[in-house]
Amino acid sequence: MKRKLKDAIAATDLVQDMVGKALDLLQPGFSGRIVKGYGVYDAPAAQRAALREALKHLNEAIQRLDVTSWPTNVDYDRLERRCPSGSCMWCPRSQSASPSSQQFGSPFDLPMAGLPVALAAGVYVERSQFDDH
Repeated sequence: MKRKLKDAIAATDLVQDMVGKALDLLQPGFSGRIVKGYGVYDAPAAQRAALREALKHLNEAIQRLDVTSWPTNVDYDRLERRCPSGSCMWCPRSQSASPSSQQFGSPFDLPMAGLPVALAAGVYVERSQFDDH
């Protein structure tokens, strides 16, 4: 389970990075004054190039999403049961849980449970938290 979780964290980081790169490429070419007075692109070659380059990053992100073995709710339940002390943030009974996880009991009680959802919701996840289990 720890390996699957670490792989999913690495995949999430990579996907976030690739999507960020794609957005960075698209932002300058598709915002602001990019059209002539007639409502057409001033330099359509620049938009085309930005789209092609962004698409490379998005395809890499999609590929990583497809090949990653993502943890399931069952995996998260197993991880929580492995912490008899309740000392890690993965456990709903943890005293060190972040405010967001305390509100929901654990990061995995959020709708559509899973690490990417917990991260998107602003739950701070310290990678070393699951290394002890």
